[in-house]
Amino acid sequence: MTEEEPRLLLGEDAIQQAPALMSRMLGGPPLQVSLPGRRSGWLVTGYEDVKATYFDPRISRDRERVFAARANGGSGCPVRPQTGGASAEQPDVEGRVPTKHLLFCDPPDHTRLRRLVNKAFTPRAVDRLRPRVEEIAAGLVEAMAGKDTVDVIKDLGIPLTIRMICGILGIPEEQRPDFWRWSEVFNGTGATPETLVATGDEATAYFAGLIEAKRACPGDDVISELIAGVDGDDRLTDRELISTALLLVIAGHDTTVNLIGNAVLALLDFPDQQALVRAEPALVDNAVEETLRYDCPVNVSSSRWTSEPITLGGVPIPAHAELLVSVLAANRDPARHDSADRFDVTRAPSEHLAFGYGIHYCLGAPLARMEASIALRTLLARFPRLALAVPRESLMYRASTLFHGVESLPVRVG
Repeated sequence: MTEEEPRLLLGEDAIQQAPALMSRMLGGPPLQVSLPGRRSGWLVTGYEDVKATYFDPRISRDRERVFAARANGGSGCPVRPQTGGASAEQPDVEGRVPTKHLLFCDPPDHTRLRRLVNKAFTPRAVDRLRPRVEEIAAGLVEAMAGKDTVDVIKDLGIPLTIRMICGILGIPEEQRPDFWRWSEVFNGTGATPETLVATGDEATAYFAGLIEAKRACPGDDVISELIAGVDGDDRLTDRELISTALLLVIAGHDTTVNLIGNAVLALLDFPDQQALVRAEPALVDNAVEETLRYDCPVNVSSSRWTSEPITLGGVPIPAHAELLVSVLAANRDPARHDSADRFDVTRAPSEHLAFGYGIHYCLGAPLARMEASIALRTLLARFPRLALAVPRESLMYRASTLFHGVESLPVRVG
């Protein structure tokens, strides 16, 4: 990739008008673009091209190896590395945000890390959590009763998902920092290097202290299991422990908050589909699955890089180039899905890419599906007449090209 002017700047429209913008690019080859505050990369939008990036061994998630290769004379366009959303390629940021985790490594490290974490998120393990999810969701929804307007994001999505992931990890309620603020910093587009460094240092100090406390007094929780090592003699380093704990907290609630909000919004946008779900509550699971496809909580997923020159979608891409993969676009590819821009809760199950693919398939997928399904079912059952409390066009999407979801979703429940 050369230093020529990118063909397309993905600015505010890539956030506020993401589905429409990405849909216009479908059917085309990878396109050279830039994102706010970043250098150039290659945007991949077609379903087959996006899917290919998940299992091509020439495409790496190991950011440290890629940047080391570039520093040693590798070619390719210099880019700003992501901490999930955006960060800065400068010494005071790189290394200060915990990123030694599953999203940014390749086998064999990825295989080892995933094996140690996986046991807590199997479908069977997650299903045992169902009564707790139902209890929390019921309490949050009941607290909405008697109010005229509530916010689906702040009153349901955030508290439900944070309570659940913190309970799984063993993070005491009275010691929980503002994890949502951390998500906004790490996954947003507007954080300054100073904010990233300060938040990275705060997260590192918090989890280092929590890990030391659990070493001294282990509990029946995932972080204690990771410290002990649950796969023979394998152990995570302290850096891996801190990074993995942060990843599980952020990824364990942020995406699902967007999924819950997007599902409610889709049912409000398509009253006929809401009527179908209300008439046949068993369709709630279908509605969640269709939301994952139609209004995916992830737009441009975490970065990956070419370890050598490749050709993708007929386009030659050099080594050490960043690939910006739009899962949102891929899931609306009409070459893959009929009537792709239609929200249809009766659609037959489809192989969408909302949770990734292959070895990078999201560990938390069973939990996210269950939480969203229970939240949606509980909300619809309690309030038979949901309606937007603000004009549809006034809703603002979060300032993130990684995640796709509204900042708030005020609805009338009276």
